[in-house]
Amino acid sequence: MSGFYIKKLKVVGIGKEDAEVIFEKGLNVIHGPSNTGKSYIFQCIEYALGASKIKDIPESKGYSKLYLEIRQFDDDSPTTILRFLNSNDIFYYNCSIENIEDYQSQKLKSKHEASSEDNISKFLLKKIGINDNKFLVKNKNGEKKTLGFRAIANLSLISETDIISEEKSPVLETQKTQQTYNKSVFRYLLTNKDDIDCNEVEKTEIRKAKNEAKIDYIQAEIVSLNQQKEKLIEEKRKLGSDEIHDLDYYQDKINRIESLIKLKRQELHDINTENNKLNLQKNKIYIIIDKFNLLKKQYLSDIERLEFSVNGEDLLSQISICHCPLCDSELSKDINSGSHDEIIKCSNEEKAKIQVNLKELEISIDELQEQLSNVTKELTLGEKKSEKYKNQIALISSRDLKPLKTVMKILIERAKISSMIDEINNTITRKKGEIITFEESKKIKEDSVTDSLVIDMQIYKDLCNVIKNSLIACGYTDVTNVTFDVKTQDIEIDGVHRLSNGKGYRAFFYAIFVASLMIYLQDVQHNFQRVL
Repeated sequence: MSGFYIKKLKVVGIGKEDAEVIFEKGLNVIHGPSNTGKSYIFQCIEYALGASKIKDIPESKGYSKLYLEIRQFDDDSPTTILRFLNSNDIFYYNCSIENIEDYQSQKLKSKHEASSEDNISKFLLKKIGINDNKFLVKNKNGEKKTLGFRAIANLSLISETDIISEEKSPVLETQKTQQTYNKSVFRYLLTNKDDIDCNEVEKTEIRKAKNEAKIDYIQAEIVSLNQQKEKLIEEKRKLGSDEIHDLDYYQDKINRIESLIKLKRQELHDINTENNKLNLQKNKIYIIIDKFNLLKKQYLSDIERLEFSVNGEDLLSQISICHCPLCDSELSKDINSGSHDEIIKCSNEEKAKIQVNLKELEISIDELQEQLSNVTKELTLGEKKSEKYKNQIALISSRDLKPLKTVMKILIERAKISSMIDEINNTITRKKGEIITFEESKKIKEDSVTDSLVIDMQIYKDLCNVIKNSLIACGYTDVTNVTFDVKTQDIEIDGVHRLSNGKGYRAFFYAIFVASLMIYLQDVQHNFQRVL
């Protein structure tokens, strides 16, 4: 169970007798005649729990330190807060007042700081179970500040002047500038939800200045857009505007011309294919002719060889050899010189065969030459035809297709520029609409964000039911109905506003309200100060 109760209050000073008050868990009543220190005890508690100042009374002269021992409800663990009466220094010990000499103190700042943990406000918030920053709306513009412990203390530590006040509600402070924040604190306690998701509303003068700056910026954008549009219009004018047909017309013509070119190229391909075949055939004929000429040369060489042999045999037959050409010995007359006629006969027969082959070879060469001539003529015609088709394709491309594509390119560029001009016009129209919107926004008065920050009426009813039960428990048995006035942030008992009662009843109902608030928040398990 989060929260703490006060165990002891002690004030000390050099040469002064210690003054202390011991409390017990539960209700403690301090009573006595006037000027006996009852109010000062309350102020000491307030000061130890972070109040900015404490009243200076004659009896406090010589006292310098104020100790407040608090204990956690869950485990009764002690914490002692030390605050100096003549300075803002605050320290704490994790022990009872009696044992502070055995423990090291830790310093705390006196002012609430959301960004740090070393201040009395965050220290005490953690003691009651609020460990994270809670962001609460502080004005109608939705600006926020974090929850501080003093805001909760104002709902539980009630001074004697406040409790009998004819103007102050239990929820709101008397300062108007703090009342939005007071409502936010009360709303957070009842709903356990802060205002972190609430959007801020800019101040009128800031919103107006921002809107004027936006308008100036947009107007400068419009000027720039108009300049871009004029440049595009000039570019479009330079491209010419004498075309009489649309893009589809030229595209159709281009398609037909490209189909014709495609057909011509296919025919050219067929011609070149045939020419390649003729070239291949021509090369083959050349190779065969070369081989035949080589064979012819061989035949002629063989004929010369045979003729030489015949002539040689004829000469040899006419020579009579009597002596050896090497040793000059006389040769026998009986040596068989062979038949010269037989050799000549064989040579002539061989020569006749070669001459027949040579004749056939020459006929074949002549036929090949004629074939080569025909192929060459056919190839020449094919190459001329190929060149003709190439020229036709080039002519169609340069004379018909290229001009059309140029026109198409111009038309496409003009269409592109026209589209850009239309887009700029649309943007200018939209920008002018934005200017109108911002002009109107300058005149609109923003609603307060607090209008949307409301508490479910059932929560008020549940709280009022607890208040009613508390009144009955305290002897005010005639009560029949308790309601909460949202406008004044105060209660009405049987239709009578609390502030309309006399001083005694105002104080009584005030006390019942804060006690019931503590009971209700315990019932719904919301964090709250448990010291009243």
